[in-house]
Amino acid sequence: MNAENIQPACTQEQVGEASVWMAMLRDPERSMQVERGFRRWLAADRGNAAAFEKVTQAWEETAGLPRIPLKVVRKQSLRPRRFLQLATLALILGSVLLYQARHAGVETDVGEQRTLTLSDGSRVFLNTDSRVVVHYDEKIRRVEIPLGEALFDVSTDSTRPFIVETAGREIRALGTSFVVRRDAQQLSVTLLDGKVAVTSSLDRSPLESLVSGGNSPSGSTSANDSHAVATRRTAAAGAPIILTPGERLTIGANSTAPAIDEPPIEKLTAWRQGKVDLANMQLADAAAEMNRYSRTKIVIEDAQTAGIRITGVFRAGDTASFASAIANTYGLQTHQVNGRILVTESSRK
Repeated sequence: MNAENIQPACTQEQVGEASVWMAMLRDPERSMQVERGFRRWLAADRGNAAAFEKVTQAWEETAGLPRIPLKVVRKQSLRPRRFLQLATLALILGSVLLYQARHAGVETDVGEQRTLTLSDGSRVFLNTDSRVVVHYDEKIRRVEIPLGEALFDVSTDSTRPFIVETAGREIRALGTSFVVRRDAQQLSVTLLDGKVAVTSSLDRSPLESLVSGGNSPSGSTSANDSHAVATRRTAAAGAPIILTPGERLTIGANSTAPAIDEPPIEKLTAWRQGKVDLANMQLADAAAEMNRYSRTKIVIEDAQTAGIRITGVFRAGDTASFASAIANTYGLQTHQVNGRILVTESSRK
């Protein structure tokens, strides 16, 4: 048996309690009192943490099923014991499904975003077309991100390090908030709060897996971000890289050394509000960024049009409105062809 699959035992009663905590924590009207109570319950018994992890996994495995908001349940004036029984039944059924299937991680579709609450209280916000795999055990909290983008809000636990693995790199954090983005062109780690150390986890080039992996056609964000600090510093190959809040580490497929800059944080995290913030980007790169959020892709046909500089904030997933706005602003034309949006010069016939 793989050691990372070994968890402390938990009782059916603990699973039921974890189900109730899950419902209360996901209630938009939850209070600080609820959060403090959850932390006390979590720390009271190791089985509680195991139960909450089981419930969390079951919740994600059954994400396609309809959910009943807690406020709706409250309106039905259910007795607390009855509510506990219903919540326990729903989550235990999800747990049965979990044991019957191979857990291959949690992913988002193009244009979809999801929030995961892990057993230790840490949260993972998944952006479009992304995937994470969680491996928790008694000694370490490990999360893989094979592709895509995620914001990690890590709960402090001095006894178990929190490590994100991607592209041959390990990002170690403690009580930290940071964003990891991996695509075919580059890997970037942006620290929002706290402290992280980025090290090479494999005895090979840190970009070796990037060149053959990833799914996004996006260009280099760092290279097109004119709002980043002009003077960048590089990190020695093979040495641990320590980031401070506001810094972004970028490792490009063609880079000789990792680069560190300080981009506007609100720009990098605009996706959390369903927006794409483009600052002085070439149209080709701006279109690639917009294409991450929609299956209707924008195609730029000529080099001159592709080089137009774009600045603006747009709604994620609305490629049609983006293309229309660009065409109206710069005297271009748009054409719907085979499910794609072609942006061309106005002289095209």
